[in-house]
Amino acid sequence: MNKDIKQLAEHYDELVLKYGDEPQSAQWSDRETQNRRFSVLTEIMDDRQSSGILDIGCGTGSLLAYLESTHDFNGQYQGVDISSQAIKLASQLHPDQKFKVANLLEQPLGDKHDYVMMCGIFNNRLSTEAECGSFIREMLQCGFEHAKKAMAFNVMSKYVDFEADNLCYFQPEELFGFCKKHLSPNVTLRHDYNIKDGVIPFEFTIYVYKPQD
Repeated sequence: MNKDIKQLAEHYDELVLKYGDEPQSAQWSDRETQNRRFSVLTEIMDDRQSSGILDIGCGTGSLLAYLESTHDFNGQYQGVDISSQAIKLASQLHPDQKFKVANLLEQPLGDKHDYVMMCGIFNNRLSTEAECGSFIREMLQCGFEHAKKAMAFNVMSKYVDFEADNLCYFQPEELFGFCKKHLSPNVTLRHDYNIKDGVIPFEFTIYVYKPQD
């Protein structure tokens, strides 16, 4: 898996050098669909203005920019990414916020945030389907350990009429079951929203809440 992570980092370094702060640097087609994903992810937050966020796979800081422009976000933010070029640009664009190059599976942060967000980090197909499954399970456990209140993530759905060879697709029921069994009894599965108008929902979002005392 380390080889896959290294190749992904190099891949996104190249995209950032080519596209800069545009959505394409994170493999999104445009800003509108990117922001729709952010809107669904951040619905988990009880306060989108002042909550603390750990943004895993932050890219150039687009989620932060979205929250600042739509919700006057002024909370504590930490962005991490495996792409050094993404973190370099994000730090230039948002000098008052924290950004770090890190693979959290090898370098846990050691602190916790109200909410953990992961947008699009499970889309790229790794060397094998088994590696995709191992990676998402390990990352979900790692991400949830960094959350005080909840975690939100999105993935490509198996309920599609076409699968690209370079992308990774997941069965919603299986990830829902994994989260319920291994992370928390408080889990919500969202497969009801459209990223593109007139196109069937081709991805889903899961919210995982810390167990109630």
